[in-house]
Order: sequence, then structure tokens, then C-alpha cells
Amino acid sequence: MTKKTQFRAVFAGSSDSQDGTFDIQLPQAGGRLRGKCVGIAYTDTSTGDSVFIGELRDVQGFLVGRNEVVYPDCFTG
Repeated sequence: MTKKTQFRAVFAGSSDSQDGTFDIQLPQAGGRLRGKCVGIAYTDTSTGDSVFIGELRDVQGFLVGRNEVVYPDCFTG
């Protein structure tokens, strides 16, 4: 039997919001995921070396379509 669940997701108006970029309410009572992106990095799994490719910069988010939020050009580099 497959159980259908719904998630409630809220996205901030800007990519660098102090309260986080996303807030997702899980179907379990009180379950919640909140967070924000700080950048994009590349990690070499064989050595563990990592390098930051782009850091987050503050830009306005836009709702496109019914269920997609885009933060255009939100990374440096």
C-alpha cells in the first residue's frame, strides 16, 4: 500500500535570508527541515580535497510556474 503525503514548503524572498532559504514541513508531527545554501563546492572523493566554486550572494527569488523558485545568478564566480 502506498501512502500519499504532502509537504508544505516555504521559500524565502531572497537567497541569503537570515531565517534560511527554505522551510519544509514534513508529514510527521512536528517534522521540519529548515536551512540555506552557502555556496557550491567540488570535493575530490579520492583525496578529500575540496574547493569552493561559488559563494552565495543575495538576490531576489522569483516564482516560475506553479512549484519552482529561481534565484538567478545567486553564486559568485
